[in-house]
Amino acid sequence: SGRFVRLGTASLQSEPGGPFVNLERLNLQKYAERPSMARALCDYMLFAEHRPRKALELCAAATQVQHFKDWWWKMRLGKAYYQLGMLRDAE
Repeated sequence: SGRFVRLGTASLQSEPGGPFVNLERLNLQKYAERPSMARALCDYMLFAEHRPRKALELCAAATQVQHFKDWWWKMRLGKAYYQLGMLRDAE
């Protein structure tokens, strides 16, 4: 199982010296179905990569998967809207 973890993390880095995760190539719906991975990925998109639009896509997909009941995703949606300058939607 350790070998598979190393292969999985090695496949995340697309090119040596490049970005850690290539966000354009991710299937966000697949990650939205895995809550712990999706939360870490969302925080990475918002705070490390500063990509609120991608984070917004992930938040919207994860909110639907959670049947609109998880407060954490609603909070992250607000943060993404705020970073995009959509203050009315962020409320």
